[in-house]
Amino acid sequence: MSPSVYDLLRSFDTQNRFDGSNYQTWAREFNMTFLVDPDIFAHVKGTSRRPADSEKATAWEAVDTNARMALYKTISANSIRDAHFKDTSPAQTANDVWESLKSEYQKDSRASRFELKKRLYNPVHDVDQPISVYIQDIIAASEALTALGHPPSPLDVVDSILMNLDSSFGIVRTLLTSQPNEPTLAAVKKMLTDQEDTRVALSGGDHGEMANLVRKGRKKAKKGDSSDSEDDYDWLNPRNNDVCHRCGRPGHRSSRCIADMPQCIKDKVIGEARDRRRSREKSESANLTQKSSKKTRYVASDSDSDSDSSDEDRAMAGYCLDTRPSSNSVRKEARRLLERLQA
Repeated sequence: MSPSVYDLLRSFDTQNRFDGSNYQTWAREFNMTFLVDPDIFAHVKGTSRRPADSEKATAWEAVDTNARMALYKTISANSIRDAHFKDTSPAQTANDVWESLKSEYQKDSRASRFELKKRLYNPVHDVDQPISVYIQDIIAASEALTALGHPPSPLDVVDSILMNLDSSFGIVRTLLTSQPNEPTLAAVKKMLTDQEDTRVALSGGDHGEMANLVRKGRKKAKKGDSSDSEDDYDWLNPRNNDVCHRCGRPGHRSSRCIADMPQCIKDKVIGEARDRRRSREKSESANLTQKSSKKTRYVASDSDSDSDSSDEDRAMAGYCLDTRPSSNSVRKEARRLLERLQA
């Protein structure tokens, strides 16, 4: 039993709904989704004609209504629906709608080529949107030009993606363009999405929060502000010696910066730093315990000595406090010794 039209609509990727700018992507998604239903597919493509028999025609119209509904539900722009669907005309078929859309959005004209080439070679990278939206719009323009008989080369697509990236992606763009071999489209997509995922995770919020941080960092760079909050990025900041000169955030050196590293490497670096800190704290605690034990034995032995020795110890403890040694632990021990001698 073939799936119902409603099941197929649920499997349709909503990101590929037709909005007027992604005709080729939408058409491919629609074909691949409804290809499993031969009846719906035949009505849309026009290979199934209305039969002359009235009873068969009634059944045919029911299937055609489902096909029209499938087209309608996969279009997101109401202006497109209003222009191509005639609700009051029962004579309009699913194939009529399909051909109407095709004639408008897959038409080879100078105006359409100009618009598609503008989208391909001069896209705008909006950091308010996920990077996948930016990449997919360039790919959709390339596919539309290919359908019109003017296919751009794969290198043009990759070059356009890299050339028009927002400046906040400058490091990953440099890494990709400095490779000895030309990066593939798949490799570029993966590296850019991984970069975005890492930055979202480091920002501690969703994509919108990351976009706010990018805009905030760009505004600071324009004003020449050298101060950087702990949540901001200011890539390759050479102005402030108190922050990392790679990511612009405080609390670490550029030689130990883990921003945008793969997660496995990041976990290893953080784990090693945590182990070193715990080892250092354990060693310092043992040293303090040993010093405290020695001081206690020293005070106990001095308590049995004569008054001259006590006076000498008291003077020594006072001297330690007056000279203000750099170690806080030594000052505390001297203060405790003086208090015990005065008791």
